Amino acid sequence: MYHKLDIVSHKSLRDRILHYLSLQARKSNALAFDIPFSGSDLADYLNVDRSALSRELQRMAEDGLIRFTKNHFELLDTDGGLAILDF
Repeated sequence: MYHKLDIVSHKSLRDRILHYLSLQARKSNALAFDIPFSGSDLADYLNVDRSALSRELQRMAEDGLIRFTKNHFELLDTDGGLAILDF
């Protein structure tokens, strides 16, 4: 429950997504991992609209932050320092 409150406390959708994905990466101890949610379930968990989540995930992929297919995600080390995991 604490993690969910921590995630939804972030104002921007991108921040919520990055925070959630960084927690999952830490949990799996890898930059590539599967999440336990479908797209609709993830949107519900993050307390956002499904279409807004899909758009933002596509933007994040275009920006080179992530790669994903369905519930498999990979955080990309864009700056060599894995700053994304410092969220």
